[in-house]
Amino acid sequence: MRGHGARVPILVGLIGLLSTAASPQATSSGASGKAVEPADRAAPGAAIAGQLRRGEWAPALAAAQAGIDRELAARQDHPQDHPTLAELVAWRAVAEAGLQRADDADWDWQVAQNLAGGWPISWEDLSSFGEAAKHLAQHPLRKVGEAPAGLDVRKASSAGGAAKEAKPARIASAAPPVLPPVLRGRSVPKWLVAELVINAAGRPRDPVVVTSRLPEMTYAVLEAARGWKFTPAMAAGAPVASFYTLNANGPAGKPLEELIRLDDAALRKVAELLRAHQWEEAEKRAHAQWNHAIDDNEQPATYLAVLLTLRALADAGLGREAPAICRWNAAQTLDPLLFHAGLRAYGAPGELLERNRWGAFPLTAEVAAAGLAAKPERIEPPKVVHETPPRYPNYLSQTTTSGTAVVAMIIDRAGVVREAEIQRSSGWHDMDASALDTVCDWQIEAERVDGKPVPVHYQWTVTFQVRTSPVN
Repeated sequence: MRGHGARVPILVGLIGLLSTAASPQATSSGASGKAVEPADRAAPGAAIAGQLRRGEWAPALAAAQAGIDRELAARQDHPQDHPTLAELVAWRAVAEAGLQRADDADWDWQVAQNLAGGWPISWEDLSSFGEAAKHLAQHPLRKVGEAPAGLDVRKASSAGGAAKEAKPARIASAAPPVLPPVLRGRSVPKWLVAELVINAAGRPRDPVVVTSRLPEMTYAVLEAARGWKFTPAMAAGAPVASFYTLNANGPAGKPLEELIRLDDAALRKVAELLRAHQWEEAEKRAHAQWNHAIDDNEQPATYLAVLLTLRALADAGLGREAPAICRWNAAQTLDPLLFHAGLRAYGAPGELLERNRWGAFPLTAEVAAAGLAAKPERIEPPKVVHETPPRYPNYLSQTTTSGTAVVAMIIDRAGVVREAEIQRSSGWHDMDASALDTVCDWQIEAERVDGKPVPVHYQWTVTFQVRTSPVN
C-alpha cells in the first residue's frame, strides 16, 4: 500500500509476528515505513518529466493521460519507482498550464493535491518545470469551508436570510461518474464526499475531498464533476459564488432488517437480544454462531457480514468501542451493501456505528493535526502488544489446504483498527473473514513519528497453514 504524499507513511520494511492455534497455525506479518519522496519514484515517468522540462506540452499531456488510463484500467503492484496517480495528474496539470489551458490546469492541480492525501504537493516537487509550474504554485489546496484567494464565497441556505448566506446552487446538467475498471471488483463501499466552489457563472472549481478512501473513485467523480453545470447561488437577486457539498453514493440508512432479510433463526435471535439491550447474551450467541459458520463452510460472505455487524453491535453495547468499529467496518467489505444499513433501532451502539461507517474516519485531518515534520528523524511502526490467533476453518483442518490473506487497514492515533479490508484474498471467503475478525481483537500501539502517535495505512499478512504429521 502506498502513501500518496511525502508525509504519509507507505509500506516498506517488514516486521513479523507469530500466532499458533491448536492444530492449524497462523502467522502474521506487518509492514510500514516512511514515505518515498516524489523524485525517488520518477524513473518510469522520466520521459514525461523530460518533456515537461523541454516545454513539449502536448506530448507530455498525452503521455500523462496514458499513464492515468493505465492506473484506472487494472489494479497494479507498484514498485517504489512507479509514479502515483497523484503525480500523473499533477504532470497533466503542468502540461495544461504550458498549453495556456488555465481552467483545466487549475482543476487538475486541485485534484492532484487531493489524491496526494491532503498534503499539498510542494513547489520544490515541480520547480524544474518552469513558468507553467509557477502558475500552479499560486493555487494551493484550500481547507474545507475556506474560500479561494480573492473570491467571496457564500454559504448556501434554503432560506438565504443571513447577510453572508445565499440560496443554494443547483445542478443544471451533470453526466454521472463512470466507475473505472480497477474498482469494479473491489469489495469496499465506494463513497465520496467533496466540497466544491460554484462560481457566479455556475461552474465548479477548487474541489476539496472530505471523505474518500479510493483514489480512483476520487479521480472518477471529480473528472465527471469538472464538466457539470449549475444554476448559481443567488443573493439579493444576483448570482454569487457558493460552497456546494457533493455526496457520491452516500449511505441510505435503510433499517438493517429491511436491507437484508434475516431469514436465519440464529441471526434473528441475536438481533432480538440486541434490540432488548441484552448485550452479553447477544455477544455470546453471536460469537458461537460465528465460530460455527467459519468451521462448517455453511454460509456465504453476506451471512458472515451480517453476523459480524451483529457482533459489532454487541461489542458496542458492552463498551468495547474499538473492536466494534473494526468489525462494523470489516463487515462492510464482506458485503458493501451493509454500508447503507441503518442501525438506530439498536440504540446508542447502533448510533455509534453509524457515525463510524467505512470511509468516515477523517484521515487527512488526523494526519494534518499530528503536525508531522517534512523529514522526520525517527519512525516507529505500529506494534501489536496483544495478539489473538485467527480461527482456522475446521472443515479444512484435515486437508493440506493453506491460505494467505493480506489485510489492509488504518491504525489511528489511539491504536484502533479502522477500515480493515482484504487487500489480497486467501482464496477462501471464510479464511478472509476470520483474518478480518481477528485483527479487531488485537491491541496495537500506534505508529510514532518523532515520538508522536500518528494514524497510518498499514497491512498485515495472515497465513493459515495446516500442520501435518510425518508419514510412517
